[in-house]
Amino acid sequence: MSKSSGLKILPMSDFLNFAKKISGAELTLDEVYKILENDHIKLKHFISMLFPVRDGDEQEYSDNEEPDENDKDAILEVLGFQNGASIVYLCKYKILKHNDGDYLNDYLKWLKIPNHGKYSAELRRAYKKLPAIHCS
Repeated sequence: MSKSSGLKILPMSDFLNFAKKISGAELTLDEVYKILENDHIKLKHFISMLFPVRDGDEQEYSDNEEPDENDKDAILEVLGFQNGASIVYLCKYKILKHNDGDYLNDYLKWLKIPNHGKYSAELRRAYKKLPAIHCS
């Protein structure tokens, strides 16, 4: 692959990790294509609801208190998403789309997600808030 293409080849460990998550979600290549073709706007909204854009995580101070120079928050580096991260959210979206709440809990537990019950509830709330958009 040429450097000018801008595409990166995933290390084998990342590829296998994504393959495991896709397999666990029982997601087929046909379903990936259908979701990307028919539900791309909803999927985009779903992911953006889980990662709201913030101007900064500034601490609040009372009116008579100002932060000391050493207390101010600093963003060291913005890393962005891991390569292929959207496929992980596509897996969760697919499970929610098929209304399989019990399977979502089992899937998150299988992935060893800490506090998977709480995270499952957060995913469900985000999915329920999706606008009624028909993309096809």
